[in-house]
Amino acid sequence: MRPKEMGRALGVILASFLCIEIVVGVMGTAEAKDIEIVRPKSGQTFQSGDRLIVEVSVQNPALRIFLLVTPFGTVDFPSGLRKVELVIPPETVGTQSVMVVAKDQQMTAMASDEVSIDVGAPKSSALTALKVEPSEFFSIIPSTSQIVVKGVYSDGATRDVTDGAGTTFTSSNPSIVAVDEHGVMTAQASGTATITVRHQGKQARVTATVKADKELESMLKKEQW
Repeated sequence: MRPKEMGRALGVILASFLCIEIVVGVMGTAEAKDIEIVRPKSGQTFQSGDRLIVEVSVQNPALRIFLLVTPFGTVDFPSGLRKVELVIPPETVGTQSVMVVAKDQQMTAMASDEVSIDVGAPKSSALTALKVEPSEFFSIIPSTSQIVVKGVYSDGATRDVTDGAGTTFTSSNPSIVAVDEHGVMTAQASGTATITVRHQGKQARVTATVKADKELESMLKKEQW
């Protein structure tokens, strides 16, 4: 899940979790160190399908209700416990955010802590092919579009590797279409370019065509006929 998507999802989850309207200045905020994720450590590596055990240390005894938020699931801590576990889905790879949110019973104080973990495909599973969406990019100036990269593995799973370690994006003509390290394409001038995506020795391509507004409209009309 991308940071922007994670932020939107977290906002919805927090609103439901707190059961109140979140208004700046209305609810007090506990110190950040009132809660700390002690397991897993930030940067720790896992494989798809592994058990993920999340354990917290709590310095503020008033914080009694805990919620684990990850891109692949949201879990309530069992009452009285400060440890919870879940299984990392087989399709999950790349850097993943793990957050624990805590509140007191009166909902007057809350705290959170967050770590990032790196998830790789199982060692027994080999990457067999890459797929990209979109494979063709038609655009006007200026506009942007996100490339989503899916890895097809020998265990039958398809995993999103857009932000996976080692995924690279290269434009054959950056003055026409630029692409950043996250796969976001930006149309900059009329013309064509090829975006080459590489991951673990495999590659896929996006064909990009950029036109001025009227040129693209005319081209699309011809294709419809």
